[in-house]
Amino acid sequence: MKRNLRLLTSTFAATMLVLGVAGCELPGSVGGDKQQQQDQQQNGGDQQDQTASNVHQGTISKDETWKKADGPHIIRGTVYVESEQGVTLTIEPGTEVRFEQDASLNFGYSEGSRGVLLAQGTDALPIIFTSAASSPTKGDWGTIYLNNGAASSVMTYCKISYGGGGGLEEAALTVYGKNNKPTIQNCTISESAGYGVRLWSDASFKAFENNTIKTSTENPLRLGANEVGSLGIGNTFEENAKPTIFVEGETVDTSATWRNFEVGYFMQGRTFVESATSVPVLTIQAGTTLEFAQGAELNVAYTTDTQGALYAVGTEAAPITFTGIGQTPGSWIGLYMGDGTKDGVDGNTGTTVIQDALIECGGGNDEALLYLYYAKPLIKNVRFREAPEGKHAIKAIGTASSIPTMDDIMLNGNTFGDTPEDMAGREYVFTLH
Repeated sequence: MKRNLRLLTSTFAATMLVLGVAGCELPGSVGGDKQQQQDQQQNGGDQQDQTASNVHQGTISKDETWKKADGPHIIRGTVYVESEQGVTLTIEPGTEVRFEQDASLNFGYSEGSRGVLLAQGTDALPIIFTSAASSPTKGDWGTIYLNNGAASSVMTYCKISYGGGGGLEEAALTVYGKNNKPTIQNCTISESAGYGVRLWSDASFKAFENNTIKTSTENPLRLGANEVGSLGIGNTFEENAKPTIFVEGETVDTSATWRNFEVGYFMQGRTFVESATSVPVLTIQAGTTLEFAQGAELNVAYTTDTQGALYAVGTEAAPITFTGIGQTPGSWIGLYMGDGTKDGVDGNTGTTVIQDALIECGGGNDEALLYLYYAKPLIKNVRFREAPEGKHAIKAIGTASSIPTMDDIMLNGNTFGDTPEDMAGREYVFTLH
């Protein structure tokens, strides 16, 4: 369901319009943080007055180019860039765009409309999206909203700060819709009152590379499990109040790699790796941490007549960690592998291998940290710990040939508990059918 954005009136004082004469500075050119003042200096320093050409409100239904020389450009209220025929807003390198209180900029928002943002700055001349307040704070303004009608939008070398107003579900940059795949590269998003970036309703990226998201009140990113694979290389996440990438449970139905961004992934709900028409492989890079919420789980080929694979191969120096948010026994459900799971083959990236990893604190509802149902992954150099009392590290159900043998488990360098006594007798239980 499409969310409604509120149409908000401006709180910008009318007296500032009267003062629009040569030499008067706009709010935001005095005060604010040091970084914002440096950005303004980098983009020309001298600010123009508010005129009809640089104050934008209502709906933009024809192609426009916002020029640096006409800036700063002011966003007043909720501005829509859209038409049934399609409209493109192009923003020149070095241009500054300032949002008044609670203002937002929305592209292709209405059903059946199209509106594209082309904001392509350069390293020397970034495009600035920031607050119009003289002393900016987090959440001064709302969001840059890219809806399904904005699928081909491009943002490069942009700096977005002080957005995310309107509640903790909001973000400075919002992307909505299954067919929406914008390109975001070399951008910095900071001081958001909500998330840095939020993807809704199966939205993903054509490219998301070399971006920095920092100092957000919530997580730097929130998106669905099937869209995590669209996150590219070179992204950094710094000083966010909730440092992990928030992943909503979904079905991963195409092969994807989840990169190690050092901050880890916070897993909510049920995530499935499966398809009825192909064999999707979820590859998790070495050193990655998956931190599961209460009741969360990761399932491979869970549904009848589906297939899937998990290739989670760490190193001794950079193991992969599967853990619970509470880091106590039973704080999440655990890993499940069904009968459509691709059998593990050492070194084969298209099969199911868990190697040089830690699996801990699961078993919340099921009977083990790792539950195998007619599934035969390769499990090598994995440490299992903190299973709930009375439950097992691994439970397997199947025929003798469809699940790992005891030797497969015990002779491949796997360990159980912090000491040999911790999980004695609970390492591996299997039922042959």
